[in-house]
Amino acid sequence: MRRRGLLLALVLSLTGACRFGFDAMDRDAASGDARDGATDAAPGSPDAAVTTAWQMVRIGSALGCGIRANDQSLWCWGAQQSVAILPTDERTVAEQTQIGSAAWASVSLSAIDLASELFDGHVCGLQSDNSLWCWGGNRSGELGPREGNPGRDPGQIAGVWNEVAVSSGFYGFSCAIDSTDQLYCWGSNRNGQLGSTTAPGGPAPEPVAGAVWKQIRTGEEFACGIQT
Repeated sequence: MRRRGLLLALVLSLTGACRFGFDAMDRDAASGDARDGATDAAPGSPDAAVTTAWQMVRIGSALGCGIRANDQSLWCWGAQQSVAILPTDERTVAEQTQIGSAAWASVSLSAIDLASELFDGHVCGLQSDNSLWCWGGNRSGELGPREGNPGRDPGQIAGVWNEVAVSSGFYGFSCAIDSTDQLYCWGSNRNGQLGSTTAPGGPAPEPVAGAVWKQIRTGEEFACGIQT
């Protein structure tokens, strides 16, 4: 008995190479052997495996993004909802798709619920000049006071920033540390994830108490950070 499925494979080597792609796979249920169909795929096709060197790779529930090591360009691939994150109207994009032409330092992306038109997910990233950019869904103001409308075009959030993290849940929010080591969060505050029980939530960045912040990580409706 054979089963066919779609495998999003990701293998990071010690050399910093990343191999990934949407690979059709035949699996024999009796023997457990898998036959990867990507080896015979035409170059550039969705089933063709891609190997390149990456500075950073982030994988969400349906979307992946990575920064290439040679030129710090940002590329994303995977599935997207009605508010597009990728610069295409296609819902599923197996090929790497470049986001703009700038050089990027880091990227953070949320989960995407493909069963819900309301949960589009969002992405925030730092460019090499420490400017902060966000795009995608904006159900709770998680894109911040950015310039431009929500959607596939990255919009800048004023300031100079050192680190950014975005939530993985339905009620989106984002947090970032600026150049003075102050932590700010914005978006949904349904469960106090902005660091305050009185913050109204929305696109305005709310300062989080603390003197010097060095790292921030976010979950579905919580955030954790490191102070020094």
